[in-house]
Amino acid sequence: MPNDTQPQIFLSYSWANKDIANEIDNDFIAVGITFRRDARDIGYTKSIKEFMQSIQKSDFVVMLISDEYIRSENCMYEVMELLGAHEFEKRILPVLLNETKIYNRPEQEKYYDYWKEKMDDAKRIAAKHPHGKTIEDKKKIENIYNSLPLFFERITDIKSEKYEYLRALGYKPMLDKIGFGESQALERIFKIAEIKDVEEQELALEQILADYPNNISALFYKAYFADERKLYKKARKYYELFLAKYPTFAPAHYNFALLLELVYSEYSLARLHYEMAIRINSRYDAAYNNLAILLGRYFGDYSGAKNLYEIAIGINPEVPESYSNLANIMQMHFKDFGAAEKMYKKAISVNPNFVEAIYNLAILLETHLSDIQGAKHYYEKAIQIDPLNTVAMTNLAVLLNRGFKDYENSKLFFEKAIELDPNNLKARNNLAVLLEERFSDYKNAKLQYEKALEIDPNYELAKNNIADLVKKHFSE
Repeated sequence: MPNDTQPQIFLSYSWANKDIANEIDNDFIAVGITFRRDARDIGYTKSIKEFMQSIQKSDFVVMLISDEYIRSENCMYEVMELLGAHEFEKRILPVLLNETKIYNRPEQEKYYDYWKEKMDDAKRIAAKHPHGKTIEDKKKIENIYNSLPLFFERITDIKSEKYEYLRALGYKPMLDKIGFGESQALERIFKIAEIKDVEEQELALEQILADYPNNISALFYKAYFADERKLYKKARKYYELFLAKYPTFAPAHYNFALLLELVYSEYSLARLHYEMAIRINSRYDAAYNNLAILLGRYFGDYSGAKNLYEIAIGINPEVPESYSNLANIMQMHFKDFGAAEKMYKKAISVNPNFVEAIYNLAILLETHLSDIQGAKHYYEKAIQIDPLNTVAMTNLAVLLNRGFKDYENSKLFFEKAIELDPNNLKARNNLAVLLEERFSDYKNAKLQYEKALEIDPNYELAKNNIADLVKKHFSE
């Protein structure tokens, strides 16, 4: 729906449930509905307290209620702000997660016990250390504990649905309560995204457009689905027609920019549409991130890219790729290796299995910060997460050889890398050098050089090395 008519909807959730929050957020973004949420709307300098108090001004609040939510100080602080809001019951959209039960006294009692214990601890600490912060914490937790009866009374009076049920219905109960025009069309669009068969999906969309010929979300999905099916010419035409009619629809500008960049290599036009998406929605973190990639990769504007990555991180600090991309810029173009290390580590803290950031951090530590122990740790971590990562194996093998003089394990990692990728020239050449210099195994060293040259007859390093080997150890 057009951005200027969209009601303000706040998404309240525990960070323990951020994956589900992201799913709901992305579902609604896909049809042009953007929630307010802490990850996106609290920048580096904005007061969390000020932001939470602004929640009262939202038209609706989608509240993801879970055990973690009711035990979270921040979430329950949000609840306290909302309990005093005008027409609380009409504005709250509760969604139950993970079999959360709050509808009778025994189910609620564990939360009274939990917050009573927290309150007693806060009182004890404030009495022992009576300064501003401890007294403020005590008051905050007392208010949460004292607000529990009203919270349970009001929330149990509102019809709540489980997340899985709502998603299966295309969020119809939520859309009806919010009062979106043509909410039935949106409900059907949400369901279309779940259809696996391409023809069935296309027929369902055609029927929606027949029933609602001017529905903005359905028209947008016509372009989006063509893009997804790699019907790029159709997708381009549909995006152009859509944007001619609805020029302030940020997701269309963003998706069109991706198409222009990745398929058509029209970088200046892609840049224009990323910038339009940001102009329309100044909190569009994905648009900032992709525009930053574009500026660095195709325009050589690394300062501009750096600035955009920092804005993206300020909007949404839970996207590891933003930190990793910023780290790459800081390492390669600003030579600020300390800042790059910090950003890689931040990316890994957000996603501990982010192999690309782990591997790049290992290279940084080895190459620029002379921390071979740290490099070894991160190479090993990358391999632990991705046991088929032959590039990390090869680099670790080189490091074990040159940095640690651990020739046996170096040999094992070279051999494993070659077993997984027989065309790994770097591993074959380095294994040959290792066999020659540390094991005096000239026969197998020669064999590895020969294998490398079978793969690439123009591999100069292997040609030179085998010539030296033959001259030293195989000449008559």
